[in-house]
Amino acid sequence: MNLLLIVAVIAIWGTIAYRIISALDESDDEPLPVAVQLDKKPADDYATVNDTARLRNAYRDPFGMVAPPAPKDTVKKHVMLVNMVAKPVVPVDLTFVKYAGYIINPGTKQSLVMLLINGKTAMLGEGESSDGIKVIKNMRDSVKVRYRQQIRYIVKSSS
Repeated sequence: MNLLLIVAVIAIWGTIAYRIISALDESDDEPLPVAVQLDKKPADDYATVNDTARLRNAYRDPFGMVAPPAPKDTVKKHVMLVNMVAKPVVPVDLTFVKYAGYIINPGTKQSLVMLLINGKTAMLGEGESSDGIKVIKNMRDSVKVRYRQQIRYIVKSSS
């Protein structure tokens, strides 16, 4: 077995030595291959490429999430722009209203808000109004009211 391995090693090293010696021997007049230089145009990375493809998306929405487009009217509509000046909003003075508290009717489970309006007590439920003040929401520690188209919160008074 050793004899066979020695012969294989000698054959391999002999082949390597033969190739090295034949490469160093310049007696061959055979020309070496030379790479041909081709004229290349520089890449124009900044040029825009025109899109020649047309998308045909006249198919229905497979998920049904988007409504089909409404047909466009061919009649042109003239719209006049009106310069509207917004009126400055004057904050309302609600110092004449005080939130006194709330009570709950045990039978109907309805809560009523007790408001002191100009010294008079008014007991109102949500959605009810008195003297122009409409109760929108009772939040127990405060009440949300509407007065003259403005919405304000009135906090429970300590006195």
